[in-house]
Amino acid sequence: MTSSWTDLLSRLARGEDLSRAETSAAMTEVLAGEADPVALGALLMGLSAKGESDEEILGFADAMLAASEPLTIPEGSVDIVGTGGSKHRKSHALNVSSMASFVAAAAGATVCKHGNVAASSSSGSFDFLAAVGVDINPTPTAVEALIAEHGLAFAWAKTFHPAMRHAGPVRSALGIPTVFNILGPLVHPGRTRRIVLGVANQPRAEQMARILLSRDMARAWVVAGYDGLDELSTVGPNRVWDVSGGSIKELTVHPEAVGLSLVTYDELAGGDGARNAEIFKRMIFDPGSEPAATGIVALNAGAALVVAGVADDLVSAVAKSLAAIDSGRVGELFEDFTQPSTTG
Repeated sequence: MTSSWTDLLSRLARGEDLSRAETSAAMTEVLAGEADPVALGALLMGLSAKGESDEEILGFADAMLAASEPLTIPEGSVDIVGTGGSKHRKSHALNVSSMASFVAAAAGATVCKHGNVAASSSSGSFDFLAAVGVDINPTPTAVEALIAEHGLAFAWAKTFHPAMRHAGPVRSALGIPTVFNILGPLVHPGRTRRIVLGVANQPRAEQMARILLSRDMARAWVVAGYDGLDELSTVGPNRVWDVSGGSIKELTVHPEAVGLSLVTYDELAGGDGARNAEIFKRMIFDPGSEPAATGIVALNAGAALVVAGVADDLVSAVAKSLAAIDSGRVGELFEDFTQPSTTG
């Protein structure tokens, strides 16, 4: 362990915050495979015990972006993503953001979703995508071609952040949430400036809104769903932090106010990737057969339409999302998108 790492860990032990430059330098060593695994584990535990500051998180994100594979996406592209960690997703997760990506794209947004396989839920976004027949590991060139052709693409974190393999064993050994669990939405390889970001608890949501504000986003919605869901919920009211124009505006989103019925979490139960694939296919090919899932997906797709500038307000955005499902446009996009391709 180098003296610089010893100093960082000593300061964390005293409860001191590290600078953005310091956490970026430490993470750069990690991504180069040069960090002592014991030191990395101590750093992650120290930050978790103290509570990660905005600047510390930004430093980690800076290093990850600098080491990522490049990806060029259209200006105005939006990501729909959650940080995970919701108690409602541990055993019966419904892949709402991935389903909403198809719906938002069919309704007129350009969507590039960044994600991964399951870490804390029964089905991660890329578990679901693999189950519905999406090629989850295309080359960066193929991802660019997909978004150019369909207005939709999915960027697997494993493909675009290969250097994270150096941190993987330590993360697995620790077995607890660390700063890495919240970095995914901040390190989109296409540097998207529009995002719908779901967070399972309000204090972390407020922090993520501040971080996004510091990054000069075109527009972002940070959402804390009812009762700890990391996306907009149709079970009850949701908190939203609307980041745009150099400020943060707090909103409350009631499902009934945008034309949706309240449901229970039992009605929103999903499962593994295969189970969620079945639900999604019924939703888009037999409209009306999955009303609860349709409602929550339309709500989150609607948020993406607002953030992308395709809709002026959430009421019209949800209506556009429902129309895209009912008219069959989502099904058509899905079939086109999942056709075998020689691209990339």
